[in-house]
Amino acid sequence: MYKNAFSNLYWGFFFTMLDFRIGHFDILPDIIGYILFFIGLSTLAYTNDYFRKAKTLSIPMIILSIPAIYENQISFNSVNFGTMLGFSLIIGIASLIIGILIVYDILQGVRELATHNGVREVAFEAEDRWVQFIWLQVAGVGTFLIIFIPFINLIYAIALLIAAIILTVNILKLMKKCGEQLESISL
Repeated sequence: MYKNAFSNLYWGFFFTMLDFRIGHFDILPDIIGYILFFIGLSTLAYTNDYFRKAKTLSIPMIILSIPAIYENQISFNSVNFGTMLGFSLIIGIASLIIGILIVYDILQGVRELATHNGVREVAFEAEDRWVQFIWLQVAGVGTFLIIFIPFINLIYAIALLIAAIILTVNILKLMKKCGEQLESISL
């Protein structure tokens, strides 16, 4: 029961945390990830309030992630904030906030479920992943301050990319571990 749910969360994180584009098209669209979150969380929603909240929040994210399938890229010759104004900015901020809340609720739901079932290692790891995730989001916002400092901006971007890849892999491993360790308890 839990194994399939956490498999859906695994693939949901895969699609939402990785962004590969060919031209302007996202070949790993976030909308698929949020649909998988909804499916996985539908199974887990009865176990605690965190999973229920995350399931509810995944619905608007399915809709808000549609425009991200195709995005115009900003020219590197000049900074153009025109495309970021208005409606696009509101969608971007709403998506960021709701996305953070979904990750929080999923990881806290994992922590609570693991604690309730006596799998303390998984509970501690879920808490660690949340702290790492929120720090990565803060560092991402810091990009707007660092972007105008030559050379440091490149180092910062590379460090942020490496940290994001490591965190993504660790969250994926956690979802796999949850499916394996919590499945044996639910049987």
